[in-house]
Amino acid sequence: MLDKVSAKGDNAWLACCPAHEDKSPSLGITDRDGTILFRCFAGCKFEDIIGALGIEASDMFPEKTSGVMTVTDKWGYEKTVVSGKPIKNIFPDKLVLEALTEEVIVMEIGLAAMAEGKILNSHQMQRMGKAANLFHAARVAGGRT
Repeated sequence: MLDKVSAKGDNAWLACCPAHEDKSPSLGITDRDGTILFRCFAGCKFEDIIGALGIEASDMFPEKTSGVMTVTDKWGYEKTVVSGKPIKNIFPDKLVLEALTEEVIVMEIGLAAMAEGKILNSHQMQRMGKAANLFHAARVAGGRT
């Protein structure tokens, strides 16, 4: 289909353009997450390039799932997926574990004081409530309710 194809980097190639008489490769080809991009440096239009290859524009783009859905990974954890792509965790696991460890310490101190019969002030009660809410949010985010 394409002549004189050569790799030009990660997911990038150069080839002779099928839309014009090309003796020296002038067609840049890039694969971006399954979407194939063409650029003719001689100025051929996308429609002319795919027409010469005998393919449709829809063949150039991967099918995408729309909407939000929950999927279960191979370890049994549920993950939220939007438009076919998982929502990326913006916090490294180590930071999440460190933060939850601090919340465990807050809860331990508060519960130990209450077990000794001490009365917590409003600030201390609010802080324990915040820790409880963070634990609940972590369980929900992890697919557990």
